[in-house]
Amino acid sequence: MIKFTTKPHMKAGPKYSLDPAPSIPDALAEDHEPLFKIKDFPQNYITFHVHKNTATKRKARHHNVIHISDLDPARQWCPREPALLTYLNLKRPDSFMSTAQTMVFKMGYAGADLLMDLMPAAQVWGHWKCMSCKHEMKFTYKPAACQKCSGRPEAFRYKEVLLRDPETGIVGSVDCFFDVLSNGVRTGVEIKTEGNDTFKKRTKPTFDHEWRSKGYLWLMGQDPYMQGKGLNPNEMRIVYFTKEGWDYEPKIKDWPVADSAKTAIKEYWCPKDDSVVQNQIDLARAYRKWRNLYDKDQGIHLHALPDRSKHCKSVGCTRAKACPVRKQCWGGKFNAHSGD
Repeated sequence: MIKFTTKPHMKAGPKYSLDPAPSIPDALAEDHEPLFKIKDFPQNYITFHVHKNTATKRKARHHNVIHISDLDPARQWCPREPALLTYLNLKRPDSFMSTAQTMVFKMGYAGADLLMDLMPAAQVWGHWKCMSCKHEMKFTYKPAACQKCSGRPEAFRYKEVLLRDPETGIVGSVDCFFDVLSNGVRTGVEIKTEGNDTFKKRTKPTFDHEWRSKGYLWLMGQDPYMQGKGLNPNEMRIVYFTKEGWDYEPKIKDWPVADSAKTAIKEYWCPKDDSVVQNQIDLARAYRKWRNLYDKDQGIHLHALPDRSKHCKSVGCTRAKACPVRKQCWGGKFNAHSGD
């Protein structure tokens, strides 16, 4: 192990010397020059400190809380998994969150914050937290000052508005809401960041982003607490934000805007269509029906388990390998309760 000293070693000499003390660079060169020729060791890399400080375990979401993102078709959510976890009193294992994954997520959050900062404050609606006094201001456009400590808006952090369906328990939170026309209609906006190569090629939103936006629109209609809040029930916007460049947008030349026809934003309308998300919502409904029966008799009876995901074909298939209760599910006792 290489050890460092906090102070340079000076040459031994009389306590009171008339000679000027050597400068720190000279002393370092004299006593430590050979040492600092060794540069290729972990602690001498910024990258090392970032990875050491960032990589960590991520606590698993509780299986009883179903997020709309869990139901993305690509994730192949299975209603039997949370049912067995509940019955067997088990938990999902924590996952590992790499530094690269964390940086991608944080860049996404930063991109969303940047877009909100670029919008007029009077058109950005949601929850705001003052980081000076921790006071939260809910269901409001960005305030000019904190209601509690009079702090400036630079200290505010946007907090996403949570949506919840009381029947299925499905929850979700939209990135932000913009009052696009300043008419009191707050449109949900999903903000995605990407590199310039994919940004320039983009002509439409990806399926999973469009699907999730339709899921949020369904949630807006189901959440009784959101009624009367002025949310746009008919459409959302999906905005792609490039982190490193721009693309031409000829429309800008025709707009009353004094700017060039270059943009780092691509925006798509996503209309409401519950039929697209209904099959996945039915899976969540099947789990909630089972869970209600389980809670009603306090877990005394097993009840017929929900069907497995159609993607789970055997105990050794790809979908099953990602399931923490695959062995129990495909075992004789629980396999008998399958609706397959």
